[in-house]
Amino acid sequence: MTEFNEIRKLYGISEAEHFGYSETEILNFEETNNIKLPKVLRDYYLSLGKHKILNESYNRLLEPNSQIGFSDDRYLVFYEENQGVIFWGINENDLSLENPKIYGNYDAINLSEEWFEDSPNIEKFLLSMAILNGTLGGLKYNANKISEDELKAETLEIIEKKWEEIKNITFQSQRYFTNDFNEVITLSINSENKPSGIFIGTNHKDRFISIIEEINITWDYRSDEDE
Repeated sequence: MTEFNEIRKLYGISEAEHFGYSETEILNFEETNNIKLPKVLRDYYLSLGKHKILNESYNRLLEPNSQIGFSDDRYLVFYEENQGVIFWGINENDLSLENPKIYGNYDAINLSEEWFEDSPNIEKFLLSMAILNGTLGGLKYNANKISEDELKAETLEIIEKKWEEIKNITFQSQRYFTNDFNEVITLSINSENKPSGIFIGTNHKDRFISIIEEINITWDYRSDEDE
């Protein structure tokens, strides 16, 4: 079974902990729809699929029942954006692959828009969603700044120097950074290829304070100010 070690470490989920659907629940879904889920997605549902903070704090993993289904052009839709604007799925022709590409669609009504490539495979897509969800409320300590005014070259230089970039997990305008998955930073990139938003998250208060001190900007939101 795929271990999803980076996600587990980021959220403080031990290897012994399981928050998954049962084998019977997954089999019932597969038999009802006459399909077999790709191994990596199946493993995720079996091990972490019911972890609500991980899977529902912002964007949402769909449940393997009536919530998951095929679009008219035969993409198996299993993940949705928090406002229901974007849906993500797997091309039906790729379901036999262990770890296929993930595609997105911006048409929330009937998914008739052209599907775009979002991530090179399921495992990387799920990691990107875990990071996004974490920096947007899933991790205990999080903060964000959405403005181009203070996200100057100096800020980007600090992030690139102090944290390791997680590359090739999405094809969208995002950059991800980490310190061994004890904390994560997400940058939104605008059309000029400059940071237009910064989001940070960790479950460790000392690391959170350290990030705040390193990245010396005025944050729009800090979760520790809610305490």
